[in-house]
This record gives sequence, structure tokens and C-alpha cells, in this order.
Amino acid sequence: MAASADRPTASRSEPVTAAVLIVLAALAAAYLAFPGLREPLTREDGVTEWLTAAGSLASGIAALVVLRRHRPQPRWSWLLPLAGFVGFGEETAYGARILGFPLPQYDGRPIDSLHDVFDLGEGILADLGIGRASAAAGALLVLAIGALLARARLRRLPGWLRSHPAVGFVLGWAFLSLIAVGLDLVGTSIGARFAEELLELAAVGVLLIGATRLRPEPAEQHGELPLEEAA
Repeated sequence: MAASADRPTASRSEPVTAAVLIVLAALAAAYLAFPGLREPLTREDGVTEWLTAAGSLASGIAALVVLRRHRPQPRWSWLLPLAGFVGFGEETAYGARILGFPLPQYDGRPIDSLHDVFDLGEGILADLGIGRASAAAGALLVLAIGALLARARLRRLPGWLRSHPAVGFVLGWAFLSLIAVGLDLVGTSIGARFAEELLELAAVGVLLIGATRLRPEPAEQHGELPLEEAA
């Protein structure tokens, strides 16, 4: 059996994993134990959001350094630093909050992140008379049909991900981030907002752990994404 394309290095990732869990637990405990801290922990540009931004940038830089230092590397591993930089962009309005440049607007509202794109899409669907439940059902139907059509290729995906764990970490980040976007769409309480912020930070933790586990192998061992192969 071929060696992993991104060989995990458990000893190096264990301190990072522990640090991520400690930070998440500490923020959750602070939110529950100290009501006065809830607003700074949940507000826009608050403590949790800037921790997420810093972690995103750190994961992108760390993954980039590892991949450039250990060449050649599987091309799919570059998704990990890309995800980190995209996460940093999402938290800083792609630099607008730092540099102060104007953002594109729709109906007088600035579009500065994926959350706003989802909000915009929801507004357009509402104008067309399509509610959240109908839109969600339609999306699930499309996904189910796609999975059915690609089932032969999807059966090869778990084995491919085991040899390309960087992609698995990116998928974990994307999954948690999408749940956070969902909470942003449906949640209005301060508890829901904090859960959203904590999920986004947890997603960044997944990228940080992934960045410490990258160990590229020779190029001849790099496999194509099974979805690109013939059935």
C-alpha cells in the first residue's frame, strides 16, 4: 500500500490540538459563567471573531510554509492554506475592515462575506415567493440526485481522503463554517450568535491542526481526485 500523500505527524499536532480545545472550552466557560462577557464575546469585531481571524491567517501561513519547505507536494494540499486565507478574508471583509476600502453593495447593504451572500440569496428567493424550507428541500434534492449519479465514484472517495488528509481537514472546516452560516441565517438570540462564532473558531482549529499534520510525499504518489476518474 502506498504511503500517505500527506503523512500525519501526531507528535507535532498534539499540542496544537490541545491548545485549540483549551481555547474553545475557555471561551464557552467564560460565556456561561460571566454574563458581562457575553456581549464582547459575540459582537462583530469582538474577541472571538478576532481570534478566528488570527487563527485563519496563522493556519494559512503555517500550511504554506510546510508545503513550500517539503516539495514536491500533492496539488490538493494547497487547498489547506487557501482555506486559511479565505477564512481570514471572511473575518476581515477581505481587508476592508483593516484598510478601509469601500465594499460592493446591494440594496444599500455592503457585501463583505459569505454570510452576506447567503443573506442576499435568501432575500432574492423571498422576493420570488420561495421560503427557507422550500429552498432547503430543493438543495437537498439536488444533492441527493448528484450523489446517486456519482455513487460509483463516491465509493472511492474515503480511501482517497485517507491518503490526502489535507482535503479532509478542509472539508471539516467547510462543514463547520456552513453550519455557522446556517445559525447566522436562523438564529437571533445572543446564544445563537455565540454558537456561530464558536463554530467558526472551531473550524479554524481544524485548519490549524491540519497544517501541523502535513507531510508531503514524492509526486508520483499523488492521486487524482476520484470524482475526476472514470466510473
